Amino acid sequence: RNKAIKYIRLFDDGGYFISDDEGRQWNGLGEPHGKELKNGSDTECDVAKAKDGSWIVIRDNRYASSTGISPQLEQKLNSFYSQQRLRKETREREIGAYVARVHQAEQERLAPQQTER
Repeated sequence: RNKAIKYIRLFDDGGYFISDDEGRQWNGLGEPHGKELKNGSDTECDVAKAKDGSWIVIRDNRYASSTGISPQLEQKLNSFYSQQRLRKETREREIGAYVARVHQAEQERLAPQQTER
């Protein structure tokens, strides 16, 4: 059976992370990093580990990291995810308003037919 590999991360200390069609597997990432991978309910987009042991897990709608990542990176990630949340909320409001307009137009179109009965 052919399996698609989504991605592989090999770390210089022998640790690794593999994501494929059958799931995920990792080794040598340390307890907090492994715990985040095990307990995360959403899919990982990327996994990184620095030589000093600091780590980060990037997900679709959030990230998790150890202490030791640069404040600049943390600020950029927080800003990125905040902008994404705002964009998503704005889009959901726009879609909701559109659905309401379509529903209202349909009700107005049907109203004369209902009074004729």
